[in-house]
Order: sequence, then structure tokens, then C-alpha cells
Amino acid sequence: MEKLRYLFENFNLAEMMVKHWEYDEESVKLFRNFRISSNAIYPFEIHGKAHFLRLSPDSTKEVGVIEDEISFTKYLRTHGFDAVNFIASRNGKLVESCETPWGLYNASVMEGVLGQDLEELEMDASIAFEFGSSLGKLHKLSSTYDVMSSNRMHCIDVLTWCENYLIDFPEHKEIIDAIELLKPVLKALPKVRTQYGLIHYDFDLDNVFLDRESRKIHVIDFDDCMMSWYDMDVVLSLDKLGNAHQDSFIRGYNSHYQLSSDFERLAPIFRQFTLIYSYTRIVRSIEEKWENEPAWMINLRSKFASYLIKTKEDIKENILC
Repeated sequence: MEKLRYLFENFNLAEMMVKHWEYDEESVKLFRNFRISSNAIYPFEIHGKAHFLRLSPDSTKEVGVIEDEISFTKYLRTHGFDAVNFIASRNGKLVESCETPWGLYNASVMEGVLGQDLEELEMDASIAFEFGSSLGKLHKLSSTYDVMSSNRMHCIDVLTWCENYLIDFPEHKEIIDAIELLKPVLKALPKVRTQYGLIHYDFDLDNVFLDRESRKIHVIDFDDCMMSWYDMDVVLSLDKLGNAHQDSFIRGYNSHYQLSSDFERLAPIFRQFTLIYSYTRIVRSIEEKWENEPAWMINLRSKFASYLIKTKEDIKENILC
């Protein structure tokens, strides 16, 4: 989640940055269908086909981190996995970094994908199987991906970032304590290539699209990918799926990659990590406050405050011994 200051629409910025790419000029009217979370996403068209402009301030997402994400998706596509496709600019760049009146911004453009995201579909056993199958394919390819030069954070480093961010706030001491308990547990887990590598970390229903006509699965939003255990991805996906059709998901996953024998033991550990990371990102998002905030920001801040209360309780209840 981005800081609240970056959640305002900025059509002028979007129009300024999209000019680095070929685009249908009349399609900038589609910018009004923007969405902003970890990035600002503005839809537009190139030769009548859907594309998305993704913007982020360099202060929160550096060029090298974005390029690592794109390199990973390119590798996956080269090996037959339908990951999101990034489009080069007029200058042949996949990331354009520019000084703007609003500061230094980084931009990339992604092709639209066919089909509907799984959140829009009525889940059944066959779709759950394909959902799990796609994640299994991703992890199989990740296990042979060269990550030696990657700028992507390791999950233990993510915990350190959380700790460093929260440490100056006394009200978050219980979360700091939970981090101190979790870090040695994660450090003790083996990091063998068959179990540990670059994971998606947001393999959620709304990031996985099914094209019913071709029966192909397309996966987007690798923005949160990090170095971690593959089981962490599986835990997150199963939790999003809910209780129904989890067996079908696991069968699909195992048809391409093998779930670790320690999965049931490790699942609570990875859930605790996710709670802590999510908690810290929300704290960071709402830290700044301004006078006369718009109603939507006040409402969002209130929802986030409630989320933090609940998440803190969940973290305390799931303390690992």
C-alpha cells in the first residue's frame, strides 16, 4: 500500500509520462478509470488494445527494483508462463525515469490480459485446480531462475525493514516483540533451491485471469515479488481461496511442483510474517496527516485504523513459541 499522499489522481502526470510510449491519444480519456494502491495504474490503448501505465515515485520504488520484476516476468514468458508483458517505450526502455513537477517518477507500461480475474468468477473445483496449477508452474520456473544479481528483498530483510520502521513508535512494541520471535525461526529454515526462491507474494484471485475460450491462465502484478519460501505463496493463495476447493488447488499445484512435506508446520509461520508485513505497510501509509483531508481519505484512514487494531490482535494471538 502506497502512502496516502500518493493516492490522489494525477491525470497531468499520467499524460506527461505516457508520451514516452506510443499511444492512442483519444484513449487518455480512459485515465478516469485509474486505480491506486501500491502504484498508480492508468488504463489507455495502443492501436486499440488495452494497456496500463504504471507510475510510482522513485522515493518508494527505485528503477532497479522495477527492472528486476520485469526481468523475472520476461524469464517466465520466455519459458511459456503467461505472466504480464511489459512494453518498451519509444526510447526502447522498459522503465522510464523522469523528473516531473511532482518529483522523480518511474513509469512502465503493461499489456492488458485476456479473460476475467478469478475473483469475478464463481469458483469451482476445475478453476481452483487451474489456480493451483499456475502457481506450481511459476515455482517450478522460479527454482531455476538466476537470482544472484536481483535487487529483490529477502523476506528476513523485509522483517528487518518492518522492525526498523516501527521501532521509534512505542505503540507498536508488541509487533516488535513478535518480529524478534519470528526472525530466528525464519533464519533456521533451510534455503534450498527446491523450496526457496523468487515468489509472487500476491498470487491473489484478482491477479490471476482465466480466458475461458483458450482455457489459459494469465498472471499479473509481480510488484511484491520477493525472495522467500515457495510455501509462503501457497499459504497466501489458499487463504484467499477460502475453505472450499483447497484440495483441488493443491492437486493442481502438485501436478507441476511438489508442496513441501513441512507445509502444515510452516503455514502459521508464514501467516505471521504476512500479518506483520501488512501491518507495517499500513502504518507507513497513514503516518502522515494533513489538515482538511478529503472525506475519502478520512474514511480510508478510519478503515486502516480498524484494520491495524484487528491485525495487532491476530499477531498477538499467533505468537510463535
